Amino acid sequence: MSYSRWSNSKWYTYWCVGPERTIEDRDNAIFSICSIMDFSAKQIRNDINDCLALVANYANSEYSELKSADIDELGEYMVRFLDDVDSMYKTNSQEVAK
Repeated sequence: MSYSRWSNSKWYTYWCVGPERTIEDRDNAIFSICSIMDFSAKQIRNDINDCLALVANYANSEYSELKSADIDELGEYMVRFLDDVDSMYKTNSQEVAK
């Protein structure tokens, strides 16, 4: 699933699924930022700010300077990804709460 495309964003981001990832779960689902890097759902959940800082550092050294609005936008896509992952891979505690 794509969260953003270059036609309307600085980012092309998507939930990366492939045959090499046959046993995907809530923690190891991959959020891909095309041409830059990938993060697992667990990495994003544990420290989204660190993930965003890694992207900003890489992008600023390899491409053009990012604006804070660009990083904020990317953070929104990461949160949407986590929402989708959590929806797909409900934990026992989430199911009990409903």
